[in-house]
Amino acid sequence: MFSKNVPTRPRRDLKFNEKGKYINKAIELREAEKLAHEEELRSQEIRKMGLEPDISIGENLYRAVQPPNVEWWDKPLLKENSYDQIENVSKLTYMEISEDNPITHYIQFPVPINLSSGQMNAIIEPKIYLTKKELKKKRKIDRQTKLKREQELIRAGLLPPPPPKVKLKNLMSVLTNEAIKDPTAVEQKVKAEIEQRRLIHEKDNLERKLSKKSTTDKTQIRQENDLNKFGIFSNIFKIDHLVNSKHFYKLNVNAAQLNLKGVIIRLRERENFALVIIEGTLKNVEHYQKLMLRRINWKENVISKVKQIEQLNKDQVQEDIDLSKNKCSLIWEGQIKEFHFNKWSVPSIDTESDAINYLSRFNLDTYWRIAEAITDDDDD
Repeated sequence: MFSKNVPTRPRRDLKFNEKGKYINKAIELREAEKLAHEEELRSQEIRKMGLEPDISIGENLYRAVQPPNVEWWDKPLLKENSYDQIENVSKLTYMEISEDNPITHYIQFPVPINLSSGQMNAIIEPKIYLTKKELKKKRKIDRQTKLKREQELIRAGLLPPPPPKVKLKNLMSVLTNEAIKDPTAVEQKVKAEIEQRRLIHEKDNLERKLSKKSTTDKTQIRQENDLNKFGIFSNIFKIDHLVNSKHFYKLNVNAAQLNLKGVIIRLRERENFALVIIEGTLKNVEHYQKLMLRRINWKENVISKVKQIEQLNKDQVQEDIDLSKNKCSLIWEGQIKEFHFNKWSVPSIDTESDAINYLSRFNLDTYWRIAEAITDDDDD
């Protein structure tokens, strides 16, 4: 039995596609593919130019800054924040056109620069400073390149091959037949070649070696560059007993070698006080400071020349001065504007007043008073 309440199938109407429906869809697909292709080409160009945003640091999330409505250099000249009515004089900050206005009818032409073709075509390469490791690697690569070029020229027959570098160690392996026939003559020949190579090597070294004048000029140029770059530095030292002639010689010679300016002051009537003032470049002053505070052993005992003469005159037995507590102290160090001294000198001074008068000529008499005021506790 069939039920009478079975739903009937809905009847579909007959529908026709409009004319050009699929043609329009095809056109839209072609346009989309064309835009995608152009976007891909644009991305490739950006990638080649290195302008593609780095996703690892989130450059793709940066928001592009839009250009302002009015540039900052035009804001003082416009009353409104827009270029729309720029031809309207009433919208400008000035009404009448005159020579005092920032914009006039005059045209300023740049000054022509005459350059030769060589200067125009010259490429200015930036100066690159390499580390020691990089310089070593660069020299190695240059040597390898030079050796490879020479080998190619020898292989092409443009250069004669170098003679074999025979030593006493490789004598038998290089000159087998000759060494077997007459070993004594071959040995003498090899020794002569070794001596000749040594002489050539020493000659080349002497040719490359700078003369004394060139070395002095190079040192002076370096020191002038240091003075211009870092400035003038000064140190003041106080020595309890400067009686050892060896110590005095070291101070005097090192100051002259380092091209320092300053003075050593020690009194004839007072052996328990000496003042050393130095001025020069940062590097030379630091070197002299290490000499004063580290290298010299100030506790080394020695007989004073003054006492030595007195004892000889009195026919007494010479006694050593106790320098077990002798030391050198750094009173002051720092940078100064200009040199106080024109050269390095060791004046002959007898009394304390003479020393103060001598330093007052350079406006440095306070150095003596400061050094005297500092006690052993202050040094510690």
